[in-house]
Amino acid sequence: MQQEDGGEAIYSLRNARASVPDVRLYPNPNRGDRMVVELGEEAGLVQVRILDATGREVNRTVWVADGAMQREMVFESPLPAGIYVVELVSDGVRTTERMIVQK
Repeated sequence: MQQEDGGEAIYSLRNARASVPDVRLYPNPNRGDRMVVELGEEAGLVQVRILDATGREVNRTVWVADGAMQREMVFESPLPAGIYVVELVSDGVRTTERMIVQK
């Protein structure tokens, strides 16, 4: 992209973040037994990882998304109370959301 003075334009962080998928988690906080993930205009493989406060992976799954979608994750063993990070990766774009588990 050229500026009027002939120099190169620098893209802002706001423009760079436009490609990050629209993600909603609910209920949040939850009880650690299940969670619903809602994705916006996402298509292709979506890798979902849940990390505890120490960065340890406590759950992982892969979904095939065809446009906007909503999926429920049911955990085999309920997660202990605490703060978790839900990481979603699709087409090389990574986004994270905080999830709180309360008992």
